[in-house]
Amino acid sequence: YPEVKLPPFPKKYQTFEVYRTSLRFYIVGFNRTGTECKLLVIDRMTPELSIREDPTIYTPTEINEMMMMVKEGNASTGGLMKIATAFGIIGFVRFLYGHYMILITARRRAGAFGGHVVWSVQDTAIVPLTNPRVYERAPNSIHNKQSRSIEARYTRLFCLIQLKQDFYFSYTYDLTRTIQYNMVNADKPLGEPTIDEKHVDFKANKGG
Repeated sequence: YPEVKLPPFPKKYQTFEVYRTSLRFYIVGFNRTGTECKLLVIDRMTPELSIREDPTIYTPTEINEMMMMVKEGNASTGGLMKIATAFGIIGFVRFLYGHYMILITARRRAGAFGGHVVWSVQDTAIVPLTNPRVYERAPNSIHNKQSRSIEARYTRLFCLIQLKQDFYFSYTYDLTRTIQYNMVNADKPLGEPTIDEKHVDFKANKGG
């Protein structure tokens, strides 16, 4: 039988370096060949999830120069610390206050599917985003000892979820969709409704 090639769903950036200052997180995404980078900035001084994507595409040299400037600019408040190298961001979660970022920190090639490499999650990390000072200076002492204990309990319970067992992902193929969906919608221009997003009003075809 001829080899079946399934349509691509490229995720351009496959490796991420995560840096932290007292005010912000900086997440640098690298493409597969490591020749270009994009930057996400997360504000640590708000209880809400505030993410800004820098539209500029950088070279590794340019991003290193930028990180050096960030380090120098934050020297008086602890500087810039690299806290993780990741292979994906699973998402964000919030309990009582502040958000956590869930990172894929280890992966293993599980196989190939229609010409696309599929990876399994081998290890994860949960990273608190909000600077604790945001709650320490909040009114009504919401960041008291009891609430911190409850927050820690929720975090421990969440960490019991075995994300590194039977969780798979691909940088080039959308595993969240069926094969039929991906095949039918492979050639749809960006922004055009896909087959399952179109609404057909059958009542309009009825007389009266």
